[in-house]
Amino acid sequence: MSDSSAPQVARVDAGVPSQSLISTTLIVYALFGVAAVVGLASSGFPLIAPLVGLVCSIGLILAYVKRGEAAGTWLESHYRWLIRTFWFS
Repeated sequence: MSDSSAPQVARVDAGVPSQSLISTTLIVYALFGVAAVVGLASSGFPLIAPLVGLVCSIGLILAYVKRGEAAGTWLESHYRWLIRTFWFS
């Protein structure tokens, strides 16, 4: 018979991202999507074109800030892809 009076320690999985990190990732994807749509819609409208750079730059800054927090989770590859997408495009 084993003694089960030892306290149970809650184990936190290192590979599971927090809900706020998942939400931030979705926001960055949405900002990049909005920038793409605005970029397509602004062809021929030079006054709207700077909005593309602003929206996409905000998404890039968020991706760089949260990249370290995503290290070791399944979101790490998403942040790497988002940052590379910005620089390649």
